[in-house]
Amino acid sequence: MKVVKYIIAGLSLLLILVILPGIVKPALNWEQNLQINRPVKSVYFAMINPMKMGEWIDGFEKVEALGSFSSGAGSKYLLTLRVGDEIIKIREEITSFKWKEELGLLFHLPQMEVDVTAKFSYENRQTYLNIQTNVRGNNPFQRSVLVFFQKRIQQRLDQNFLNLKSLLEEKSYHPVPH
Repeated sequence: MKVVKYIIAGLSLLLILVILPGIVKPALNWEQNLQINRPVKSVYFAMINPMKMGEWIDGFEKVEALGSFSSGAGSKYLLTLRVGDEIIKIREEITSFKWKEELGLLFHLPQMEVDVTAKFSYENRQTYLNIQTNVRGNNPFQRSVLVFFQKRIQQRLDQNFLNLKSLLEEKSYHPVPH
């Protein structure tokens, strides 16, 4: 009987140690600031145009509109990404749309939700982009797993915005139709 108690106590302790990080840190938050040598109109358009996503989002395969194909608040899309050998479907919702000022995006994944708010400003022929990212696991276990993968998740998302910056600063790139 003592052995069973020790096993139960050991398993309970293990469960607490696995879930505790997600309880202590239920969400991951970070900020990224970019200075892009392009007009704010070009930067904003490149971010909201679903047809341009494949040019700056790593692993991007396709986008499908869930409803009408618009870019205003409430618009929803289904993004398909390839990460290694795995295909991931992500529901994207535009939560905030203030032309050339702010863009809010909420990404729904099976394990987590990623809330991104990008604020735009323009000064001295430069667009300044402030990106706030909040990642939340969908249950205590997934929140705990996120804590262990925070650096990898942050690097991947930050790299996509650096890809956007590089793409926009190419002389031949025109995100806005002429």
